Amino acid sequence: MCCLTLSVTSICAITYGGAGYHIQALAVTDPAKLVIFARMLYAAPIIYVWAVTIPKLAILAMYLRLFTYGFYRTTSIVIAVILIAATIINFVSFFMYHIESYLPEKSEPHGQYPIDCRKLFVWGSLPNIITDAMMLVLPQPVIWKLHTSRKVKLGLSLTFFTGSVELISSILRFAEFARNHSLVDETWTTVLPICYTIIEPSLYLVAACLPSLRPIFTKVKESLSKVRFSSLSAWSIMAGSRGRSRTSLHSIPI
Repeated sequence: MCCLTLSVTSICAITYGGAGYHIQALAVTDPAKLVIFARMLYAAPIIYVWAVTIPKLAILAMYLRLFTYGFYRTTSIVIAVILIAATIINFVSFFMYHIESYLPEKSEPHGQYPIDCRKLFVWGSLPNIITDAMMLVLPQPVIWKLHTSRKVKLGLSLTFFTGSVELISSILRFAEFARNHSLVDETWTTVLPICYTIIEPSLYLVAACLPSLRPIFTKVKESLSKVRFSSLSAWSIMAGSRGRSRTSLHSIPI
């Protein structure tokens, strides 16, 4: 629900808030869009922190069910505490400045912020990168200690390493906000950060749902194997019938 709400908010910022246009042009042609853009830009980070945290907590809950060793369970709990603390801090911090500060007529420079929201946008996502790396590495020693075949271990490792996609998206978002952190010409410079803000929590949601989709993947694999076997059987029958036909033709006396 948070991912869907964040996507709708971002689409509204582009469609109705003038994101993608220069702020000076909007101030002259359609200043009402700046108000909508400010509201969407104010709401998006508040939704984002929950859209990122909830899927990661779901993954950590799965870790707690899988890990029986004290160290791994303790580490999972520590990561969860870091996530919750960072989410609460970011969530509360976003209420400490006003949406009017985004509007051009309120700034010289852009408004007086009780906190430096430029740094908040940049460094607020750093805990996600740290916890992503920890969650990516944490299950690997447990997997390779399992008493099973190397093929199964490799498959499990690759499944957990799908989290590397989320780590990459977090780093890209951090880098993009660090590059465009000046809050100058916001409607023009925030388009790419908005895209990364949508992509990152969506990938977290996909990663959280992947383990529960394993039975579906197994059934699809079995169905494809049956279809392939049926195709090979049909091809073998056709090839055999053609061979018998040629043999019968050669056996006819001239």
